[in-house]
Amino acid sequence: MKKNTKKHTPSGANIETSKEETRELPQMLDIYRILVEAASDSIYMVDSRCRFIYVNPRYCSRLGLSLKDLIGKHYLDFHFPEEAQSFAADVAEVFQKGLSFQREYRSRRDGSEFLRTFSPVRQSADKDAITAASIIAKNITEWWKKEDTLRQSEERYRTIIDTIADAYYEVDLAGNTTMFNDAYLKLYEYNREEMTGKNYRTYVDEENAGVAFWVFNQVFKTGNPTKKMEWEVITKSGTKKQVELSVSLIRDAQEKPMGFRGIISDITERRKSEETIRHQAFHDPLTGLANRILFYDRMNMAFNLARREKKMVAVIILDLDYFKEINDSRGHTVGDKLLKSVSERLSQVVRASDTVSRYGGDEFTLITPSLSNEGDALRIAQKIVKAFTEPFHLDLGDLTVTASIGVAMYPLHGQDIDTLMNKADAAMYLAKAMGRNRYFGYGTSDENS
Repeated sequence: MKKNTKKHTPSGANIETSKEETRELPQMLDIYRILVEAASDSIYMVDSRCRFIYVNPRYCSRLGLSLKDLIGKHYLDFHFPEEAQSFAADVAEVFQKGLSFQREYRSRRDGSEFLRTFSPVRQSADKDAITAASIIAKNITEWWKKEDTLRQSEERYRTIIDTIADAYYEVDLAGNTTMFNDAYLKLYEYNREEMTGKNYRTYVDEENAGVAFWVFNQVFKTGNPTKKMEWEVITKSGTKKQVELSVSLIRDAQEKPMGFRGIISDITERRKSEETIRHQAFHDPLTGLANRILFYDRMNMAFNLARREKKMVAVIILDLDYFKEINDSRGHTVGDKLLKSVSERLSQVVRASDTVSRYGGDEFTLITPSLSNEGDALRIAQKIVKAFTEPFHLDLGDLTVTASIGVAMYPLHGQDIDTLMNKADAAMYLAKAMGRNRYFGYGTSDENS
């Protein structure tokens, strides 16, 4: 058999590809050169002794020198000694390790900040032999300025947040806490570790959780912030606090919603103070009963309800018998304690819907709404007279005091407050004239002792 001496050769297609790549190589090199020379970054190459092999126009422009001035010259010739020393160390590392790396440095020439990328240049014939180090120097001065400005802004922002008296919070879209200040921790009585990632639902009841969800949802849908929302929260110790909070939407760089932020003010003490002021404005300071202002307001409400329901309202005036004598003989302290005991007993005798008021001195007034007839009112008066037969137990001893009571009916005896008060007062004085410790209904002979 004839021995085959034909050598193996690549296929025609591979030969064509190789030729095509060979023809394209000079063109690609031209493109790379154009890109390098047009680059806005400084690009240059040095040998192991830090002598310039190549520099692009941008680097020449920065140094204010020509290509001819630089090629073959040492880096030290154009830079400060300490800069040249640091540069030489980086070049030595390229030749020793054969790896690319980055370094930041500040130029003493103009104070600019640069990020330099050092890379090894190898001969294609011997991939292990490093012939030069290429350097791409990117001016990052403006970037650093922006970073510094942002850092300072963040520091100021953080300082403001940490020093304000109100609680600051940020939560993600699910309501998990992502950022907060010390006032926020103080408000809820948690430490930083416990609060991080905590969902708002864990420190409110079900009703308030629903309120918060609705508010967050409205802010998310509309993008409009909520400036003041009253809310009740529960601290770690179980204390309930009244707070007022704002809610604003947080967006990312693409304007996509990513969470909520706001301020929370503890208004618990303010609400207590307001409630105290409100109570003082409408209640007698000694007995805690309604004062004249609240009494007249409740009377108007009772009249309006009676008109709608076609019912009657009793206006009752009660005056303590011989209270002046007790007050003068036993002292004002005893008199005040007796008035407080009387107010407590009256409140126990009447219905929850009735209003008991200290009208002045030892005179009390009552409003009993939604009655069917005058007899209902007289039975209430009779009940009060009976209740006063029991002595009042004071810490200084027992005292017995009776009462004279007058009753007038809306709309039977009048349809305005003044008319009814005058007629109830007249009935009360009739009870006193008839011997006290009894009640009278206006315009009737009904009385009970």
